[in-house]
Amino acid sequence: MWLSVESIIDWRIIRCGPDMEFTLLFLAIAVVMLAAWRGPRPLALGLYAAVLIACVATYLHHATDTLKLSF
Repeated sequence: MWLSVESIIDWRIIRCGPDMEFTLLFLAIAVVMLAAWRGPRPLALGLYAAVLIACVATYLHHATDTLKLSF
């Protein structure tokens, strides 16, 4: 389902569509956990910061959506 709202993510670059953004965040978190487990500490911290910024940006994008509620 493609939405006609403005997004901060350019979906033309990421070929999976807007329905997959949470899957991409989950996979990014898995990569950060692997880097923290096996890689050097500065790499893990840098990846963690990047994923944290992506999570906050995704939250802010969805937190500003208006809900269509009818009571």
